[in-house]
Amino acid sequence: MANKAWDSAEIGRRIMQETPEADNTKYNTTRHPKTVIVSRTAADVFGQHVSTWIVAFPKPEHQPAFAEAYFGVKPGGPAELHRGAIGSVYLSTDLLMHRLNVEFAQAHFKTQGRFPLPRRLATYYGGWMKHALREALTVAKENQMALAIPVSVLRRRQTRLRFREEIQEIARESNAVVKKKMFATLIIPREVYENSLGVKIGKLARRIFKRNKKPSAG
Repeated sequence: MANKAWDSAEIGRRIMQETPEADNTKYNTTRHPKTVIVSRTAADVFGQHVSTWIVAFPKPEHQPAFAEAYFGVKPGGPAELHRGAIGSVYLSTDLLMHRLNVEFAQAHFKTQGRFPLPRRLATYYGGWMKHALREALTVAKENQMALAIPVSVLRRRQTRLRFREEIQEIARESNAVVKKKMFATLIIPREVYENSLGVKIGKLARRIFKRNKKPSAG
């Protein structure tokens, strides 16, 4: 799927793949100048989002290097499911909080130790996480939910400062709202934020206050 996108997709265009009617899985691919982002979203029988895998793939000529670097990471992780990929992000649904949780966001390689990825390739594909998070926010928007990045995920990232900067940048580009909570950072699509109960109550309270405000004497 990723290689097909390299051959045919326009840069920046998000394409939904055809799936059987009985299949509750949806695939999207987006080609960027250096990477192809593939997302696989599973839904229940009612069409409610269940989970999404977002995987970043390098150019075809660099995939063998990433496939070899797989042997340098801990076995049993997401790299095992997507050999040859740069990294992946996994989203799960929290219906109670009405949001999608980023369960993990990690690269599928290391630049030190056994089977290291050449540092020049790690630098070249340094923007993969930003593209993956942008896709995650798009999935959240499609499902009218907020995107939650738990503190535990932020702590696991070796470049936490850069990760936070990417979150802020994606929010600005998408006109989304960023809210820092005790256990997570929320990126809320603007329309989801505007339609949230708390915002609606706040707007109503301001209107009532404005209507009942008496003009000052004198």
